[in-house]
Amino acid sequence: MMIGASLFLGERIYAARWTAVLIACAGVLIILWPGLAGERVDNWWNLLLLLLLAAPIFAVSFLISKALTRHDRPEAIGFWLGIMIGTMSLPFALAGRSRPTALQWLLLATCGVVGSTAHYCMTRSYRMADVGAVQSVRFLDLLWAALFGYLAFAHTPTLWMLAGGAVICGATIWIAQREARRGAIA
Repeated sequence: MMIGASLFLGERIYAARWTAVLIACAGVLIILWPGLAGERVDNWWNLLLLLLLAAPIFAVSFLISKALTRHDRPEAIGFWLGIMIGTMSLPFALAGRSRPTALQWLLLATCGVVGSTAHYCMTRSYRMADVGAVQSVRFLDLLWAALFGYLAFAHTPTLWMLAGGAVICGATIWIAQREARRGAIA
C-alpha cells in the first residue's frame, strides 16, 4: 500500500514510516507464529496464500479511497462503497440455503454499521494524512478481532497474541507521535 501511495499518489515514504510498518508486520507474524509453526493449522500455506492474494486487493481499495478524498467527502465515499459491496454481495446472499433468523439479521446489521463506521474513520484519516502515516494503524484490526472474539466467543487471547499486539500497538503509537511532531497529521 505504501509503495502504491508513493507511485500513484506522489506520497513521500520516510524511513520511519517503513520502520513502523515493518515492526507492525513483525507483530502480525508473532500473532500468527503458532499457526505458521503448525501448532494450529495443518495447511497454513493455504491461509498464507489467501492472505497474500487479498493484500493487494485491499491495498488498491484503500488507495482508491485515499485518491477519492482529494475531491469527495468521506460520507460520499462510504455511501458508494456500501452500494458497491451490497450490489456485489447480493448474488452470494441470494444463493444462501436458508433465511437468516432475527438474531442473524441483527448481527449482520451490526457488522454493517461497524464496518461502515470503520471505513468512514479510515477515509477521514486518509483525508488528513498520508497513507504511510496511518498504515501501521491498519494492523490494529487484529487487536479488535481478538477483543470481539473474546466478547462474542469467549476465545481467550494467547500469549503470542498479547505479545504481537503489544508490538503492533508500540509501532502504531511510536509512528503516530513521530508524525504528529513532524506535522504530517493535521
